[in-house]
Amino acid sequence: TAIRILSLQYTSFLFMRVNWARINVFTEFLTILLPLLIWCVANWSLTTLFEGKGRMRDIYMGTAYAITPYVLIQLPLIFLSNVITVEEGAFHMVLSGISFIWSGSLIVFAMMMIHDYTLGKTLAFILMSLFGMLVIIFVMLLFFSLISDGIAYIVSRYKEISFRLY
Repeated sequence: TAIRILSLQYTSFLFMRVNWARINVFTEFLTILLPLLIWCVANWSLTTLFEGKGRMRDIYMGTAYAITPYVLIQLPLIFLSNVITVEEGAFHMVLSGISFIWSGSLIVFAMMMIHDYTLGKTLAFILMSLFGMLVIIFVMLLFFSLISDGIAYIVSRYKEISFRLY
């Protein structure tokens, strides 16, 4: 999350346009930490049902360590973006892509080792975990919508009763 904030602050405007009126540090933290939490819960929930060996702690640590290449490559790219031109921006994009691909492959191999699955089963469970993340997000949205409607109903009943009594 710190790399994301540093990237927003110090990457050259040629490579990243930032509307500072819309940036919220709390939101930036949540856009990284909430998907990580949901990934860990979804992966642990599914692999527990299908003989996965990993614990929630192992899944979190494996995923967090797998993101290390992203951090190690993005940090120099932040400063590199301030000294290269737009024509040399292809190097910036290629190195950024390499950091994502490397981290993604490390996540796959970490999950494979943690759960003691084959590569094919690991890829299948990663896809199922991504679908599980969507289900978790849907249930969360449904829950908060239901709570919001319940509160709105109670408030409207209170207003109606107060208008009729006074």
